[in-house]
Amino acid sequence: MAAACSAGRCVRESNADIKITLLEKMGRPGKKLLATGNGRCNLSNVNLSAEYYHGGWAECAGDIFKLFGYPETMGFFSAMGLVCKTDGCGRVYPYCEQAAAVLDALRFEALRRGVEVKTDFNAVMITKKGRFEIYADDGNTQAADAVIVSAGGKAHPHLGSDGSGYALLTGLGHSVVTPYPALCQLKAEGLKPLKGIRVNATVSCVLRNGETSVENGEILFTGYGVSGIPVLNISGQIDDGCEISLDLCPEMDLRELTERLLCRRTVFANDACERFFTGFLNRQLGCILLRRSGADIINDPSGQMADPVIYNLSKNIKRFNITVTGRNGFKEAQVTGGGAPRGEFEGFMSRFAPGLFAAGEILDIAGNCGGYNLQWAWSSGYLAGREAALRLTL
Repeated sequence: MAAACSAGRCVRESNADIKITLLEKMGRPGKKLLATGNGRCNLSNVNLSAEYYHGGWAECAGDIFKLFGYPETMGFFSAMGLVCKTDGCGRVYPYCEQAAAVLDALRFEALRRGVEVKTDFNAVMITKKGRFEIYADDGNTQAADAVIVSAGGKAHPHLGSDGSGYALLTGLGHSVVTPYPALCQLKAEGLKPLKGIRVNATVSCVLRNGETSVENGEILFTGYGVSGIPVLNISGQIDDGCEISLDLCPEMDLRELTERLLCRRTVFANDACERFFTGFLNRQLGCILLRRSGADIINDPSGQMADPVIYNLSKNIKRFNITVTGRNGFKEAQVTGGGAPRGEFEGFMSRFAPGLFAAGEILDIAGNCGGYNLQWAWSSGYLAGREAALRLTL
């Protein structure tokens, strides 16, 4: 939709006689947009930087944002009448906090720019013999002089992005970096007793590329493992068997924490070990920490805990290690990693089929939580739409 609006603006400015058509697989465009930000649509972030992106296109994201970044995005939507606000973390939302407002702004802008929208058009193949020909699964076709493939990845397939868009590119000579679920929850064994518990922690792990990642924020223990923004941000960059570490008390260093625990042992000497963390950490979490630290009988008085147990407790609080056994799939993932590789495009135009463009999640890039993936949608869509229109108008 951003690409269509951008192309429409460019065509209108040049007074060219060019028709723009948006081919939508679903019954109406933008269904996936309505699900973003828990229905509030976190559409950008003030702190826009390439460091929050991963994949082959990430290395050029900084240059792309210089052309169409946060300021340009705010201007783009402001011209449509959308009023935005920013929270304390730099995340941008529509002022009314309704994703439908963003979708409506795009829909009405497309109408103003003369974009024709054809719904229930499930494109399955694109050919090029002079002009492009786009074929739908029901036999309908659409001819075009330029085509922008912005069909999304594989995340949330029930909203239309089931991965079928990749075939539109591979049919014209492109390859695809194997798609994988990103921004998804991680699976781990032995955490079921902690289901529903939330903690603020620092999450650290070694990523697939050998770099160490450190994320801060709220962690949610689930029946299958762990969730929360820090977990989502690393989920696409680690492998099964990887160990992630939670610092459950990031405000204290190991020495300060140990002194605090030694003091508690004295104060709560006559209370059972299972009550040792009352007023400090969650009881269920405390019991698991005690068992990991060598306190086999948690009904014994806290005063009987030996010094080694206290020292182990400190270490386990600072490094609560979790072995990842898997991750949730595309159905639950917020975004898709992998996709069309950077080297096969000049700008956003195909090197193999001039006049073919691609934008959005179908490209090999995935951003962190916080509005970064929608920002990529606006930036890549706007620039691809402009490139396509200029190619036909100049």
